[in-house]
Amino acid sequence: MKINQLLDSTYSTSFFAEYATVFVLQVSLYVAAAGMVAAFYKFWLAIGVGERIEQRPNYNGQVFGEIRWALGACAIIAGYVYLSSGFIEELYPSNRVVALVHIFGFVVVYDFYMYLTHKALHTDVLRKFHARHHTAISATPWSCLNMHPVEALINYLPFLIFAAFSSVSLSVFLGIHAYLLFGIAHGHSNYRLISSDRLPALLRELTDFHQKHHTDGRGNFGYLYTHWDWLLGTRHE
Repeated sequence: MKINQLLDSTYSTSFFAEYATVFVLQVSLYVAAAGMVAAFYKFWLAIGVGERIEQRPNYNGQVFGEIRWALGACAIIAGYVYLSSGFIEELYPSNRVVALVHIFGFVVVYDFYMYLTHKALHTDVLRKFHARHHTAISATPWSCLNMHPVEALINYLPFLIFAAFSSVSLSVFLGIHAYLLFGIAHGHSNYRLISSDRLPALLRELTDFHQKHHTDGRGNFGYLYTHWDWLLGTRHE
């Protein structure tokens, strides 16, 4: 289904059933990503391996509140995924090179987009929408989609644009989405498996930089790593 067909389509019983299915799958993906990351690190912490990065405890009801707001974000993400599927014609990529080009191209562009939008979300105009995400000073994997609906609309818009204006296959599109969600769940884990004094600086930043952002809200706006913060002067120790 192309743009004109999508705009001309009418809402029907099948639309609501299809959207509900995508929503349930999105919630399941969120629960799987956050739950698996949380269980993984809690297991190692329980047997004395690794450490928490931010030592302050989670506030009462934090995880429940994060899940509640994440359901709203999942509803918006599911809408984007459902709309995106209307533009995607192939189930699998034609070859591995095409798949790699789509994956690399989207991740590079999306990483820069997320840096810019995250920095914008800390401006006076948009900070009120990002405040919900920063209720978690000690982040948890469940924090990854703990966000205001406006932030969810901003963060996941590139997926719809990507589907509409590229020849990406459905398997690659969904694979990128799942991989990034597991990644941001890990980025909010607030755990490192190796004590910080035994980690090289580059690896220490990989495990610590986003939790530092949650701790004080300054700098470290990067999505995948701190390279944009290094280049654009927003890296925070």
